[in-house]
Amino acid sequence: MDGERTITCQSGQWSPRTPTCIGVTCQLPQLNGNTNLGVIKERFLPGETVRVKCNQGRWFSNGDRRTQKTITCTGSGEWHTAAICQVIPPCNLPRKVENADIIEKKQEVYNHGETVTYACRTNYRMDGERTITCRSGQWSPGTPTCIVIPPCNLPTVENADIIGKKQEVYNHGDAVTYECRTNYRMKGERTITCQSGQWSPRTPICISVEICDATQPHITTQCFGSLGGTVEVQLPARTSQDDIYKLKKNNVTIVNNRSVNNRSETTDRRYSFIVRSGIFTIEDVNMKDTGEYSMDVHDADGKLVAYTKCYLTIQVVSVTGLIPFIARSLTVVLLLLAALGVYWALKKKKTSRPRDIALSSMAVDDDVPYVNVSGATGRA
Repeated sequence: MDGERTITCQSGQWSPRTPTCIGVTCQLPQLNGNTNLGVIKERFLPGETVRVKCNQGRWFSNGDRRTQKTITCTGSGEWHTAAICQVIPPCNLPRKVENADIIEKKQEVYNHGETVTYACRTNYRMDGERTITCRSGQWSPGTPTCIVIPPCNLPTVENADIIGKKQEVYNHGDAVTYECRTNYRMKGERTITCQSGQWSPRTPICISVEICDATQPHITTQCFGSLGGTVEVQLPARTSQDDIYKLKKNNVTIVNNRSVNNRSETTDRRYSFIVRSGIFTIEDVNMKDTGEYSMDVHDADGKLVAYTKCYLTIQVVSVTGLIPFIARSLTVVLLLLAALGVYWALKKKKTSRPRDIALSSMAVDDDVPYVNVSGATGRA
């Protein structure tokens, strides 16, 4: 209403003048320089809404803590809530993290939403989130810590040398590369890396490799192998796809004529035979591998085109093979000694029973006469 709602008739005139009714509207909200409106106009009808958004680093006052919201024009011509933005409390420089550095340029004050990223120094690992964010004057999540990574001691590999300079201690991330000495072959990865105080992958081992040339036809070649090591026997190579070969150990076939990917099927997982090169390999050699090995090759017509034979002798000379051999031998000896001890204990117990019974039956009685050394009779 524009004017007085009550008027009076005076001398044929209404006083004051008659009012007029104007439609209810809301005026443009009172905003400060930190606020943006989704739409700009002077008046808003009841029920109309306006999207209000605070500038970067600010939120609504009166504890609202939102950065944007929608306000509605009511029937009374007032907005249902205030829309005044204020600066969000900033964060101070976060506390110092020992053995870490801040990646970005340091600031004395960080506004809401700004971040800080840490990086641990060499030989330290991070516990917690590396990036933290300023939220309402607090850092979230909390600052991380940098924990020292344990080093690795120099690993020892028998019959191998380290390529490069040796160190007594290796830090996290340091690598060591090994090279087996002559007549030894590596089992495992040649390069290992120190990771959190442990070597990964595990340290390799160097296995002795005895190479024997058994290509001379109709001659029994003497070959030798080390217990626990590897033996490579050079046999005649396959010269034609039509050749038929047979490899025997003590006249028992151990390699047949079929091959897959240039490797023949064998009767023992420790055996391998490369058809094209003629190399027969025995890994993890044991005493049972001693014996006579022979190979004959026939052409497609059945004619013998190659024949060779060797006798393999296994020797206990490798430290790698000697340890399990001694361990097994000691186990057998200890078991035999234990069995022998039980036997003698039982035998001793059995032979002592009659004597114990005889002694226990000799009761002392005052009425029983005794004979002394002179032959006189008396009483005890």
